Amino acid sequence: MIKLDDNTTQSFQNTTNCIEKVRKIRYYVEYVGT
Repeated sequence: MIKLDDNTTQSFQNTTNCIEKVRKIRYYVEYVGT
């Protein structure tokens, strides 16, 4: 695993969290929309 500085790691975690939220929202919308 590549060693990253704290800022890069924090940014990466934030991005991952955003992606997870979007995926959950899209899943929810598709589930309700059917």
